[in-house]
Amino acid sequence: TNSLTYVETLGKRCKVILVGGEIRVGRRDVCGPITEKNLMMFHLNKAFLGADAVHIEAGFMATDELTAKINEIAIEQSDKSYVLVDSEKFNKSSFLSYACLNGVDTIFTDLGVSDETFEAYTNAKSRIVRITPN
Repeated sequence: TNSLTYVETLGKRCKVILVGGEIRVGRRDVCGPITEKNLMMFHLNKAFLGADAVHIEAGFMATDELTAKINEIAIEQSDKSYVLVDSEKFNKSSFLSYACLNGVDTIFTDLGVSDETFEAYTNAKSRIVRITPN
């Protein structure tokens, strides 16, 4: 992961590798050329990504080019890729796209996604799953 938050959370449960790089205190992550190079060393069975916005035409979007590049690499290096995105980010746009809708295996979201939006993304050949909170 490049997320300091995930290291703290997951590190209590399993082995975690932090890919390294420049620390972005506000985002609680690492990024940049070192992160990118380190990430390219790994083969990922599954990549779990976030998105700052999801748009039916533009796909998955990030607010900055460093995050977008890390997500692109993670998708390229993985057998399966999943985007975890809350319902408030659907039908929005952000700075730039890092993957088209069918460029990932599954979108996981919450129950706040309307039936209309769910159907539109399903019709766009996306596999979308609503998750019920515990």
